[in-house]
Amino acid sequence: MFACRYIESYNLTVLKMSAKGADYSGTDLEHGASLKLWSGGFPIATYGIIALNVVLYLVSLPMGAEALAESNGIIPSQLTPITFVQSLFLHIDPIHLSINMIFLWLFGRKVERALGPIAFLLFYIGGGLLASFLHVAMVFTFLAPMTNTPIIGASGAVSAV
Repeated sequence: MFACRYIESYNLTVLKMSAKGADYSGTDLEHGASLKLWSGGFPIATYGIIALNVVLYLVSLPMGAEALAESNGIIPSQLTPITFVQSLFLHIDPIHLSINMIFLWLFGRKVERALGPIAFLLFYIGGGLLASFLHVAMVFTFLAPMTNTPIIGASGAVSAV
């Protein structure tokens, strides 16, 4: 439904601009980019999330992976609301961080262009929270011995994107 409204809105905008006699061949408009002038076409939310993840990883290095997971990770047997948000921006090692950020960079820019930066941020955080809730539900349902095992990382949010 959202996609239909977006396409209808885009088509109306292009029709109005075409009626003014402008030629947009060879531009982003010809290839389906939206006219969200307030974002300037620059994927600020995607790059902002990547920068935040990298900075938080560098800041958390002295803490050590195990201490980081214990203090900021989601532990199904000890749930707190803040850990659901914290865990979306923390990573255990550079490989985990690199893979998540490469995929966010590859796909996030295109999704942000379609949604806009605010909606993209909400989508990213919402997808990450949903993935975390589903993980906790799966642990309690099928993996009871793992209720004290912490998880952190943006993998759920990146997968949603």
